[in-house]
Amino acid sequence: MENKIMISVDMDEWFQGRWATGSKFSLWKDTKTFFQDVYKSDKPIGEIIPLTEFILQIFKENNIIGTFFFTGEIARYYPDLVKMVAFNGHEIASHNDVHIDYNSTNKRLFEENLKKSKYTLEDIIGKEVIGYRAPNSTVANYMIEILLKYNFKYDSSITPTRPFMGKFGKFTKAPINPYILCKESPSNKIGRA
Repeated sequence: MENKIMISVDMDEWFQGRWATGSKFSLWKDTKTFFQDVYKSDKPIGEIIPLTEFILQIFKENNIIGTFFFTGEIARYYPDLVKMVAFNGHEIASHNDVHIDYNSTNKRLFEENLKKSKYTLEDIIGKEVIGYRAPNSTVANYMIEILLKYNFKYDSSITPTRPFMGKFGKFTKAPINPYILCKESPSNKIGRA
């Protein structure tokens, strides 16, 4: 019998991490400020491109098809990268628009950013985006209703894992099998908001 796994790649860059720009405790208030201070530019310098090409080559050599979760921000900086991933047969899914903790923001901001990300990705690849993964594995009870409103079919934010430096603690009891996105999804039961 053939073994099957699901594999995915989060397409966010290191400067979008919580410590840099992704939370209220970050060193920079946003990525634009980071670019000016660190890169002396108004945009990133493309570090994600060769790494993605390397991953795509490994996947191709091993006949692996996966899902790539792009933030809308990264997709707007690198639309050709999104197209390259899609052209290689991989699913393009949303990692929201900017890589911030959405459990500490309001419902309206989450919806605005989700919609912006979905439409950005769909404009680039020319097909519907149906998958979602929350940045920083942050979930809130209000998210499922909004994901359903925008026709997302699945949420990959909840993954069974061990606590790590105070993070992911509530996910240790998450289901290990895929589940259907509905109002009673595990993220509504496990959510932190």
